[in-house]
Amino acid sequence: MGIFRLIALTFFFTLVISLTSKPVFAAVYDWYGSAGDNAWANKANWKVLGFLGVPGTASNAPGATDDVQIGVNQTFSSAPTISTSVSCKSLSFGTLQSSTLTVNGSLAVTGAIIQLPSAIQINLLSSNVITGTLAGSGTVTCTSLQAGDLITAFNINALSQNFIQFVSTVNSLTITGNINVYSTTYFATVVPLGFNNAAFYLRGGTATVTGQILTATGITGLLSIGTSTAIATFSVDVPTGSALNPTLKLTNTLPIDPSSINGSIDFYSNTGGTGIATTEYAGASAQTVYSNTAGKLDHSPSTYQNLTFSSAGQKNIQSGALLIAGNWSSAGGKVDAVATNPTVTFQGTTQSLTDGGSDSPNGVVFRNVIFKGGGTKTISSGNFAVNDIGILSVKESSALAAGGNLTLQSDAIGSASVDALPLGSSISGNVKVQRFIQGSSTSLSKRGYRFMSSSVYTATSLITGAKVFDFNYLLSSIYLSGAAGGGFNVTTTTNPSLYLYREDLVPLTGGFTTGSNYKGIAKINNTNLYDIGTQKRLTKTNVNDTTVNVPVGNGFLMFFRGDKTDNGTQTGTKTTLPYDFPENVTLTQVGNLNTGTVDVILWFRTDKLLSYTNNSLANALPRGHNFVGNPYPSTINWEKFNRASTLNQSSIYGANFPAAATAPMAIWFTNPSTHQFDAYIQKSGTITTADTTTTINPSALYTGAASNMIASGQGFFIQATAANQSLSFRETAKSTLQPTASNLLQLMSVHTPLAAIAVAPDPNPDADRGPDAVIALKMRMDSINTDEIAIGFNYKCSPLYINGEDAEDMGGNGALLSLSVLSADSVNLAISRVPLLKSTQQVYPLFVSAVNSGLYKLELSRQVNLPGVYEVWLKDAFTNDSLDMRTNKVYSFNIYKDQPATYGNKRFSLVVRPNQRLGLHLLNFTAARVTTGVKTTWLVENEADYTSFSLERSTDNGKTFESLDSTKSTAIGNYGFTDKFPAKGLNIYRLKLNYMYGEITYSKSISINDIGIANNLVNNLNIFPNPTANSINFMMPADAKGNTPSYNVQIINSAGSVLKKVDSSASHWQNDVSNLSPGTYIIQVTNNDDKTVWGVSKFVKK
Repeated sequence: MGIFRLIALTFFFTLVISLTSKPVFAAVYDWYGSAGDNAWANKANWKVLGFLGVPGTASNAPGATDDVQIGVNQTFSSAPTISTSVSCKSLSFGTLQSSTLTVNGSLAVTGAIIQLPSAIQINLLSSNVITGTLAGSGTVTCTSLQAGDLITAFNINALSQNFIQFVSTVNSLTITGNINVYSTTYFATVVPLGFNNAAFYLRGGTATVTGQILTATGITGLLSIGTSTAIATFSVDVPTGSALNPTLKLTNTLPIDPSSINGSIDFYSNTGGTGIATTEYAGASAQTVYSNTAGKLDHSPSTYQNLTFSSAGQKNIQSGALLIAGNWSSAGGKVDAVATNPTVTFQGTTQSLTDGGSDSPNGVVFRNVIFKGGGTKTISSGNFAVNDIGILSVKESSALAAGGNLTLQSDAIGSASVDALPLGSSISGNVKVQRFIQGSSTSLSKRGYRFMSSSVYTATSLITGAKVFDFNYLLSSIYLSGAAGGGFNVTTTTNPSLYLYREDLVPLTGGFTTGSNYKGIAKINNTNLYDIGTQKRLTKTNVNDTTVNVPVGNGFLMFFRGDKTDNGTQTGTKTTLPYDFPENVTLTQVGNLNTGTVDVILWFRTDKLLSYTNNSLANALPRGHNFVGNPYPSTINWEKFNRASTLNQSSIYGANFPAAATAPMAIWFTNPSTHQFDAYIQKSGTITTADTTTTINPSALYTGAASNMIASGQGFFIQATAANQSLSFRETAKSTLQPTASNLLQLMSVHTPLAAIAVAPDPNPDADRGPDAVIALKMRMDSINTDEIAIGFNYKCSPLYINGEDAEDMGGNGALLSLSVLSADSVNLAISRVPLLKSTQQVYPLFVSAVNSGLYKLELSRQVNLPGVYEVWLKDAFTNDSLDMRTNKVYSFNIYKDQPATYGNKRFSLVVRPNQRLGLHLLNFTAARVTTGVKTTWLVENEADYTSFSLERSTDNGKTFESLDSTKSTAIGNYGFTDKFPAKGLNIYRLKLNYMYGEITYSKSISINDIGIANNLVNNLNIFPNPTANSINFMMPADAKGNTPSYNVQIINSAGSVLKKVDSSASHWQNDVSNLSPGTYIIQVTNNDDKTVWGVSKFVKK
């Protein structure tokens, strides 16, 4: 017994000690708040769980090794406040009541902060909301933070739900691990009966999360089966009435756990507060930045309000749209807004963008960026750019204030584009616009002239009110030569580097400056830099004897030598022989972007008319040629010239020019490699849905690198045909289509290889003619020095030169060779449009020339829609030789400068002729009586898609023929048609063959006697109106007793198909035929009593 008594005493004293003494090890503290002062540090506000969970008096406030509970086991009226620096092992908020912990000092939690889930009983169809809050001006740190769990169930009646939420408004909250938000659905087998929903709300202060954010939901209950529908939410929240500014700072490489619930995480929620929600990506290493492709995020009303980037790690924006309603701020490492092709969208009202040297010194580069939602978006500081193939868009009456902090980049791949600005949207302030120029590190092939234009303006002319530009930006990147004292970095007494062009001069033989229509620029350093010194109209030397302004929309000529560094590639320099090879250069022009409508005002005029000098001046060669330029920082599409059905609404409008559909317009570019003028002619006819104005080269009529796509910064020539014509560019002329890298080697000529072009046929071809064909011929000295011509075949065109139909050959600037095709009136053309090919051969004289004697080549460079039946021969009158160019595409020949017969317009001609052996041949044609009528068949060879057949019949012994059926060739060889309604008596059948380009032949005639409907019944019905668009009528006569018999009416098409059957006994028969397709139809009327045919007639549906 003694031993048992000793054990009992020991247990008793142990219990007493545990209930009354100060704890020696970690303890669990419950907040009671009974001292009345709310102080965390007052031990009287705490109870300590002792043995068997019995609360005891605390001898101290909780410490670093203690677990703290608020609202777990005890309700209270006074919430705790921390005013000093304290710590604990863990902190749990219970569900007995909503609890707030105010931290004005600091709290270090070495473990987790947890908002416990509720396990209380609630009634049927009811809910319970419990909130745990961290507030105050102090700092809180913890290892992790959790709201809810995945296992706790609660006592319920049915269909009830708890909401537990953890709210942080404390000044600084740092979680070194994860934030986990868990919810639970309670199931009874497959029936969900209750829900423990959980949420974390950041409503003020800064919360730094080093780990990941996770939302998850689970199931519990009795034999639970199913999917949880409970809600788990993480939100940066600005509730109604709140003026607090919550900031979420993320440092993890992947801040959101990929297993989180879709749409459950919201970085910007505002239900009516005035505060600002900020998300900051602050990773020290590479970090994912979430866009609207992140399914875990809620993107309404925007993915972010304010968005901030800091720290050295690269921030990688996901693909999709990065939606921002507030401000952008970046510093530290690179923000990659390019690699995954994201679109950064600023969709608030008043917004600002600032960069504090991110990716030093590059700043932020966007691939695609959109400003919308109205208001002003201001780029306040730092460096922002749109990359080489990026697009800048301003929409929805928004204003972008660039402030000189925006660059539109350009390189060998492409150039940034500014999308069409809708009415009410604007871009203001200086923008840096780059223009890449392709050089060559191995040859002088890229040294030469460029056609240029300006995408910005730097002032407004006091005379015309036009936006004007200056040339000083060029001095930063390249050598510009000009007269001494003119502000150039190379002085010269010969030709300058910059030229303007005027049409109203008679070209003379002599130098570029002394004899041509180009006027050299002699001074660029006037007080107003946009006041340009140049030569008066008739001055023959490059002197500054007049001052002009150059409005945007004008082109200018620039001589390119590479950059300003002598690179030692040859023994000379950039300006002395033998010249250094010209490397690549990127020019940067600073000014206000040209936006809105740009009416071209030529630099030597004050009105808005293009220059056209009539016959009173002997300037036939340059007459009507105007040197203009793309005014926008975007590619424009020449196919939009006069393309609208209402011409003055066209995206590029040529007042008093004809419509493009009937008179396509030509333009000319300089090719910096070949030094030739390359030409492009618009596509004729209507642009169809399948061939829109976003297509590169919808017309196959171009030479060299010319294209309908005119790059930003590119000048080009157009030709006026009258003195009252003008040119205007509109925002909708822009195209965001980008050239490929290989095409940009031909500088600012957006050219696509023919293999990539789907050439549409004429949308309104003559029924008896095939699609237009194009032949292109190239003259070549080597891989660089070439010239090209194109011949287009169109039945509407003339063999004579017609402006608006053909493109003159404008020669070149320093070209070493020349090739032209001559019109019937001996005009040298780069593009010649001639009548359609005929069955006889067509001869097209060529002009060839070269600066030096030597070996040259002529090659068939392109052929489009050219029927296989045609041969293409090159005839050489000097050697009395010829070459089949469809079989052998290259012909080599020599030019001897001391033998005029080896060059000029007498040596070569291009001959196009049909090969009769390959032509359409009718092998057999038959007609025979069958039970269903008369069956005809025919067998042909060498037919193609431009061939059609018409079966014709005569019922008047061959005096006249009518068409029974028309069939377009499908290359099957065998064809046929059955005449289901042959006339009684003699029927004569023949086949009409519609060959290429209007050539028509007929088969033999075949006679068939038929016992069908009597001839006197044919056309005995008086059908009216005929032709008709809507209804037809006829009168049915009465029988001998004065009654109208019952009859049947059939409407039959030309193929013999019965389209409609109607019984009637009306004396006046009428029927609606408006739904029938246009064509010829047969009406047959049959007596229902004796089944005899009463009458047959035809009518035409319009």
